[in-house]
Amino acid sequence: MAARGDLYVEIDRPHQMMDALKLIAHKDPGAYVGSRILLSLINKPVPECADFLDLAWLYDTGYRKMMLCDDLCLKDEWLSTAVNVLESFRDSYAKKR
Repeated sequence: MAARGDLYVEIDRPHQMMDALKLIAHKDPGAYVGSRILLSLINKPVPECADFLDLAWLYDTGYRKMMLCDDLCLKDEWLSTAVNVLESFRDSYAKKR
C-alpha cells in the first residue's frame, strides 16, 4: 500500500515522493495507492485539472488499484461523484493504454 499522505509526512525530502511511489509500484505491481485522491470534489462538483493529471500519473506509474480518502466518504454526494469520476477515467484513459 502506497499511502501518499503518510509517505509525504514520513519521507525526509517530500520532492522525492514520486521516486518512492515508483519504487513501490515497481516492486509490487498489485500495490494499492491511496490518500489525497480527488480531494477537490469536496469543494466543487467537478474535479480540478490536477486531479485528472494525478490519476493519469498514478496509472502510468503502474497503479491499478486506487483508494479514495476518508474525507470523500463523509457525504454520499462526494463519494458517488468520486466513483463516477474514477469510472469515467477508467473508460476514457485507462482503456486506451
